[in-house]
Amino acid sequence: MVGVSRKSFLGKMVGSAGISDRLAPTIALTAMLRERGANVLRVHDVKENVAALRIAEKLLQTAT
Repeated sequence: MVGVSRKSFLGKMVGSAGISDRLAPTIALTAMLRERGANVLRVHDVKENVAALRIAEKLLQTAT
């Protein structure tokens, strides 16, 4: 289980203190962690993360 949604370290990495600026980094990290084997992902923005995960999985399927 991994829970990186909206974490402050993401804001620091992108140079912003705003929580709303952490959505894109959360989605990117969630997709990367899923690709690397994470099976349970704790997120706040479920709809956005599910959409990103579906795209990432489709791209990985077509690449192999």
